[in-house]
Amino acid sequence: MIARHLEMQDARKSRFARLAQYITSGVAGERVGAVRVTNCLSDPNCMKAVVAEVLATQDCNRRTTKDKTFHLLVSFRTGEKPSDDVLADIEARLCACIGLGEHQRISAVHVDTDNVHLHVAINKIHPERLTICEPYRAYNKMARVCEALEAEYGLQADNHEARKCPSENRADDMEHHSGLESLIGWIKRSDLPAKLEAAENWEQLHALCQQNGLTARLQGNGMIFESSSSGITVKASTISRKLSKAKLEARLGAFVPAVRQQAPTRQYQPRPLKTRVDTSALYARYQTERHARATTRAQLMDALRRERKQRVDDLMQRNRERRNRIKRSPGVPLTKRLLYGQAYQDMRAELDRIHAEHRRLRQAAYERTQRPIWADWLKLQALQGDEEALAALRAREGRTPLTGDTLTGNGMVNPGWVPQVANITKKGTILFRIGAAAVRDDGARLQVSDQAEDNREVCATALRLAIARYGNRITVGGTARFREQIVRAAAENRLDVRFGDEAMERLRRQLLAEQILRDKQQRPRGRGR
Repeated sequence: MIARHLEMQDARKSRFARLAQYITSGVAGERVGAVRVTNCLSDPNCMKAVVAEVLATQDCNRRTTKDKTFHLLVSFRTGEKPSDDVLADIEARLCACIGLGEHQRISAVHVDTDNVHLHVAINKIHPERLTICEPYRAYNKMARVCEALEAEYGLQADNHEARKCPSENRADDMEHHSGLESLIGWIKRSDLPAKLEAAENWEQLHALCQQNGLTARLQGNGMIFESSSSGITVKASTISRKLSKAKLEARLGAFVPAVRQQAPTRQYQPRPLKTRVDTSALYARYQTERHARATTRAQLMDALRRERKQRVDDLMQRNRERRNRIKRSPGVPLTKRLLYGQAYQDMRAELDRIHAEHRRLRQAAYERTQRPIWADWLKLQALQGDEEALAALRAREGRTPLTGDTLTGNGMVNPGWVPQVANITKKGTILFRIGAAAVRDDGARLQVSDQAEDNREVCATALRLAIARYGNRITVGGTARFREQIVRAAAENRLDVRFGDEAMERLRRQLLAEQILRDKQQRPRGRGR
C-alpha cells in the first residue's frame, strides 16, 4: 500500500469541485466503488450539495493564497481488494496522521485499473476554525501509518523509504502515465552520466553534451542540462550528485560557458519506452494521427474565429444603422437618449451571446480534436480491437500476474478472442462485466471478482469465456468456495471442460453423472404397445 499527496504545481488551478467530479464520476461498479462523505452536514447522496458546502467553507478563508485542497491517493498491490470497512479505517487514520482528520472530505474507490486505489479530496480549511492546515512532512507521517496498516490488515508490504528526488519521481510518473521516455530516463539509460563524471575540463564536458544534443548552462544557484531539440531542462544534480555545480566547480574550476559548437550525433526525442515488442510502426501511426488532429484543430479554430468576427461585424453594422435611424428620427433629446441606451443594451446582450456560443463551439472542437498521449492512444486502439496495440500495452514493464479467483488454460491461447470490453487498463488488462461481477483478462488468465463466489450463473459465464479463450482444459485457482462453484457450474451446464486439478475433475464427473441420472428419472416414460 502506498499513500501519496498529488500536489498541484499551481495553486490557482486547484479546484475542489473539479477534483470531486473526477473521483466520483463513472459507472458504479465499473470505475467507481464505494463513495464516502465525511465531516459534512449535507446529504451524502447529493454530491452537489456536499461540494457547495465545502466551497462555502473554503470561501470563508480569503487570506491564504495556498492551495485549499489536499488530494490523497492510496494505491494497493495488484490483487488486493480491502473491504469497505478496512478502506474507511485506512482513510480515517491517514487523514488523522497529517492533521486533516476533522476536515471535510470526499473519498471514492476506483476499480478500473490493475490496482484498486482510493482517492480522497480533502478541504484544508477547518470547518469551524476556518484556518488552513498545511501538513508538514506528510509523506513521512503517512509512510509510518502505512507500515502499521499493512501489518494490521495483512496487506503486502511496500517500500516507504524515499530513494529518489522529486524530479526523478515526476519523471517516473510521466513515463508510467504516458509510456514515453523522459529526458532524465533517456540520459540515465545511456553511458553519458559516467562520461560526464570522467570529464577532465569544461571543454570536454561541453563537447560530450553537444554530441548528445544537450547544453550545459547555469541557472539560479545551480546548473542544468537543456535538450536542444525539445527545450526540456533537467537539473544536473538529478542526473548524478557528482554533476552538481558545486562538485563540478570543485573539480574543474569555475564554470566556463561553451565556446565551440558541434553537430549532435544523437539527441533526445520523446519516444516509447523500450519493451519486448517493436512499436515503431504503431508510433508512426500515432504521430500521423496527432499531426492530423492538430491540423484539423487549427482549421476548426480558424473557421470559428472567422465566423465570430463576421457575426460581430454584422452586429456592429446593424447597431450603427439603428443609431443612424434614431439620430434622423424626430423626437425630443430625452427620448433619443433612451433609445440609444436601449440599442446599446441590445447590442451588448447579442455580443455576449456571440462570445458565449463561440466559447462553447471552441470547447467542443477542442475536445473533438484532443490529442491523446501515447499510452492513452494505445488503450483507445485496443478498445477498438487492435491486437497489436493490446500487445504493446501488455509488453510494458511492471506487469504483475493476476491472482485470486482465476481461470487459465493448459493449452494454446486463442489470440482472436475478445470479450465485450468494459475497459482496458494501461497495462493491457481487459476488464469486462458479468452481471455484478467483474472479470479481468491479462492475456494469460482470467480473474473473477469476489462477487462471483456465491453466483453460479456468473461462474458458468466466466467458465464459458475461459473455454472460448483457452480451450477445454482449464486450471482453476482461488478460494475453495470459488473452485466448488466452478465445478458445479460446469456439471449443471454440461460444459465440455476438463480441469487440471484431479480432485476437481473427479467431483465434476461425479456431479455430471448425478445430473444425468436425475434427468433420466425425471424424463416421462413412453406408453408400451
